[in-house]
Amino acid sequence: MIEIDELAPDFTADTTKGRLSISDFRHRWVVLFAYPADFTPICEADILGFAKQKRKFDRLEVQFIGWSVDSIETHNRWLKDIKEKTGVDVEYPLIADLGGKIAKTYGILHKTRGILYRGLFVIDPDGVLKFAATYPLEVGRSTKEVERIIKVLQRARELGNLTELERAKELSKYNE
Repeated sequence: MIEIDELAPDFTADTTKGRLSISDFRHRWVVLFAYPADFTPICEADILGFAKQKRKFDRLEVQFIGWSVDSIETHNRWLKDIKEKTGVDVEYPLIADLGGKIAKTYGILHKTRGILYRGLFVIDPDGVLKFAATYPLEVGRSTKEVERIIKVLQRARELGNLTELERAKELSKYNE
């Protein structure tokens, strides 16, 4: 199982934007998120939520990468369907993790059902895992919460030279 503040496991995978590795995105913040399956309502809400907030997350230098155990062909059909229904282009890549290898590495593959839980992993520009959450199948992600997490982590990085108490005082401003 991967741990916070450790190097995020690198991998190379086929995506809707070609072959990529997590290490390709060093020097950017990465939000790597997993979802159970294409063509499902909660998953579509997650995909659309991140796509609609692209400009905001671009300003934060965030690269989204989604993934499920569906194929590239299924991802592309789904993205076309989303575009036709909503008019929204999903510009970030979706990984095809057909055998569930990445899901196993990140600890979000259901042991007996072979499906992905909803996972969210934030990787800093140095490739270090800074946040990890696993959501039940019924719970989608909040773009506002992901934005808050990114802002706190970025501010914490800026405040690295302060004492723990000074950092805690500054970072407590982000709690609601």
